Amino acid sequence: MPSPVYTKVLDAVCAYVPKEKASGILDRQLPKCNATPDNLTRSGLEQMMTWLLGAASLYIPEASAREALKTKLQAIG
Repeated sequence: MPSPVYTKVLDAVCAYVPKEKASGILDRQLPKCNATPDNLTRSGLEQMMTWLLGAASLYIPEASAREALKTKLQAIG
C-alpha cells in the first residue's frame, strides 16, 4: 500500500498531468532518495523535489502551473 506522502504527491502531480504520466514521473524519481511507493516520507520528497519538479515541468508548459505544483508539493507533510 502506498505511503500517505506518495499518495499526496501523486494527487498533486495528477492535477497537472494525466495519472499514468504522473505515476511514471514520480516512480522514476523514487530511486534518487532510496524510496519506494510504500515508504516515501517527507524527507524523501525533499531529497527528490528538484528532480520531480524538473521532470513534471516537461509536461506543464505554464510557469504559473509549475509554481503552483511546487507550492503544493512543499505543503505536503
